[in-house]
Amino acid sequence: MVLLPRESSKEGGTTKLAQRATLTGVVLLAFHVVGMALAGFTQGVTLVAYVVSAAGLVAVPICAWVLARASDRLVAERTKSFGGAALARLVLGALAVASVPTFFTIFARVPLPLVGRALEVGGVLVSVAVMAGLAIFALGAADLLYLATAGLRRFATRLMVLLLVSSLGTFVWLSLVGLKVHDLLMWAVERGHLKPYVQGIEWLSGAGSVYFGGLVGALGLELPFMLLFAWRFGRDATAGLDALRRGFARVGAGDFEEGVQVSGSDEVAEMQRGFNRMLEEARQRRFLERAFGRYVSPVVLAKLREQGGAFGGERRLATVMFSDIRGFTAISAKLPPEQVIAVLNRYMSAMIDVIARYDGYINKFVGDAIMVVFNAPIDQPLHAARAAACALAMQSELACANARGDFHEVGGLEMGIGINSGPLVAGNLGNERQMEFTVLGDTVNVASRVCSHAKAHEVVVTAGSVDELGERARGLAQLGNLGAVELKGKGKVQLYTIEGEELEALFVKGSSALHVA
Repeated sequence: MVLLPRESSKEGGTTKLAQRATLTGVVLLAFHVVGMALAGFTQGVTLVAYVVSAAGLVAVPICAWVLARASDRLVAERTKSFGGAALARLVLGALAVASVPTFFTIFARVPLPLVGRALEVGGVLVSVAVMAGLAIFALGAADLLYLATAGLRRFATRLMVLLLVSSLGTFVWLSLVGLKVHDLLMWAVERGHLKPYVQGIEWLSGAGSVYFGGLVGALGLELPFMLLFAWRFGRDATAGLDALRRGFARVGAGDFEEGVQVSGSDEVAEMQRGFNRMLEEARQRRFLERAFGRYVSPVVLAKLREQGGAFGGERRLATVMFSDIRGFTAISAKLPPEQVIAVLNRYMSAMIDVIARYDGYINKFVGDAIMVVFNAPIDQPLHAARAAACALAMQSELACANARGDFHEVGGLEMGIGINSGPLVAGNLGNERQMEFTVLGDTVNVASRVCSHAKAHEVVVTAGSVDELGERARGLAQLGNLGAVELKGKGKVQLYTIEGEELEALFVKGSSALHVA
């Protein structure tokens, strides 16, 4: 039997109950022993005999329970395997039942009056030891039976087998152990010259015979119904577990929509509530991953979970960055498709790592272009400065990759980056099956046009982004005025080139692993 950890309140309540039971059993047992020792002085006082006997009858099961409980815990602590603990309980229980009465009888034959008298008075301790041994033996048998029936598919069937074995065990216990205990009690009464107790023992013997006969007959007639009762009760008790099994099977098949119905307030019901909570969290994670794509930094993902991922649509001030490989169309025309994809994947991998370090949200990939948003979907102070620092870090990383020969197939890659800040609309588009977070508005279109105007190795920003840099970032940035530039479909827009190693390092927090759906 494995003792599982429980909640502290329940464990504390169990400990207090055990302490009270121990104290009660010891007091009653001491009262019984003292009464037995004084039996010679109370002959003829029937009330005293009955009170002392009653105290012993109550003390024996209480003390036996305390002793069996302590032995059970000791075995559980000293053995490593479940089966080994079960065998240890069987052996310990059998030794207690078989050896204690035998030793008691051997010592009783010692020709010392004081020893004989002490054994007569303490005969009740034999009953405690025998009953505790039976309890420990029963625990071990139950554990072995649990292991033996582990191959059965239904818990109800295992419960029915347990009831059948326990019924047979009851017959054996009543027929063998009951007779042995009766003989032992009669021996103790006769040796202790406790004649006032003989009448009570004989009455208990007669009542026990009637009870035993009636019990045998009742069990024989009712055993089929008891087995049916156990099977039905076990099936009902495990219906909640069966619902959990089906729920886990649905989750394994990819269905996160249907929870399980909670019934009752026991441990199974608590497991059902836990499953539903787990399913709700899994649905939320799945929604976020579908809505926000595969590439989100852990910081951004954590904040999205805190906000619940609910973005029905809002207008906010944000910064949009576009990056694009210069001349990639001509490069891809000269290479086999496999090499084009390989080069593009190495490039994207390097850029994704940099963007993650600056907690940018990669909204989409368009061919070799990357669209990144800052200050959406989560709040990011100094979002324009963060975007500029990220863009400069991307240019630095690409230069290092070229120096390492990462793109040896094409001799190297060159990239232009455009940044714009302004109002836009952000929200989720789609349904639960296919969801995507996106940003809409003229700010996005202008950022795309600025990227097209940026030359290789350049980071170009609009006046709107410069205004949003913040005092510290503006002081670290080196701006080059490009003047008012005509952008297709947007008219003239004031543009600047931006540089600055100190600005690039402003938001660096070390490498950040990507969240992969």
